[in-house]
Amino acid sequence: HELMHVIAFSSALFPLFPAGNPFIVVNDTQYISSPKLKAEISSHFNCSNPIGLPLEDQDGTLNSSHQERKVLGNEFMIAINKKQAFVSRFTLALLDSTGWYDVNYTFAEPTGWGKNKGCNFLNLDICSSE
Repeated sequence: HELMHVIAFSSALFPLFPAGNPFIVVNDTQYISSPKLKAEISSHFNCSNPIGLPLEDQDGTLNSSHQERKVLGNEFMIAINKKQAFVSRFTLALLDSTGWYDVNYTFAEPTGWGKNKGCNFLNLDICSSE
């Protein structure tokens, strides 16, 4: 898993991805975005026109190499070490989108976090138990 972090989730390397830089900023929010990642977002969240996955920004100033926890729960690539972390189709889609990897999606672990919650779930400022 550590190699995955160094090669695919280093924001310094995003511009070097052979398949294109996945980093974008929209309305002061930092995202990783690619066609494969957007297809996974659309399918999981039931979001017809996703921008991408928001990156962890902590105080709004950090160009992060981690996915936003409030969007992906305990996914392996969030910025906090959590027990029972899992590698989702989102992480595999980003690896697939680099142009460096031949990804086998059968290794993805299932997640119900945010399932069918729509596009608004991707932009929540706080988490709710509802």
